[in-house]
Amino acid sequence: MGGILAVRRSHGRAVTRMQYEALFEFLRTLRNEVGEPELIRLLGLSSSAHGRRLGEQQAASAPDRDFQTFVAQFRPPRYAEVLTHEVIEDSDAAFELKVTECVWASVFREAGLDGEIGHAAVCNMDYTWPGAFNPEIRMERTKTLMQGDDHCNHRYVRETSKE
Repeated sequence: MGGILAVRRSHGRAVTRMQYEALFEFLRTLRNEVGEPELIRLLGLSSSAHGRRLGEQQAASAPDRDFQTFVAQFRPPRYAEVLTHEVIEDSDAAFELKVTECVWASVFREAGLDGEIGHAAVCNMDYTWPGAFNPEIRMERTKTLMQGDDHCNHRYVRETSKE
C-alpha cells in the first residue's frame, strides 16, 4: 500500500505543479512590481476570503455544523495523495494533526515561493475555514512545512460557550 501512495503522491505533486505554474509566474511578476510585503498582504487577504468561502460551502452541504463533522474530513486516509499526516489528538474538544509531508509546500519550495509567500497563498486560509463552517471552531498552528518547519501542527479546537 505504501508504494501505491508514493506513486499517487508523486502524481499529486506533478498535477499540483502544473496547476500552479501560471500562478507562480504571476506571483513573481507581482512581487517584482509591488514588492514582497505587499504581495504577502494581498495573498493573505485572498487566501482568508477563500477559506471563508470554503467553510461556508462546506457548512451548506454538511448534515450539521458539529465539530466532529468538520474534523472528519481530515482523518486519514483523506488527503493521502497530498499529505503525510497522523492524528495526534481526537477528542470532542480538540483534533490535532501532525503533517510531515505536504504537496503544496513541496511545489512552492521547488518554485522558490515557499516561506511567507507560500504561507500567505495557501496556508493562511486554514485560519478562516473552520470559523466559517462553525464560529465555535478555530484552528491553532505554530509550525508549517511551508515556512521551513519539520512539520505542520494543525490543531482544531471547539470553543465552549462560557455561561
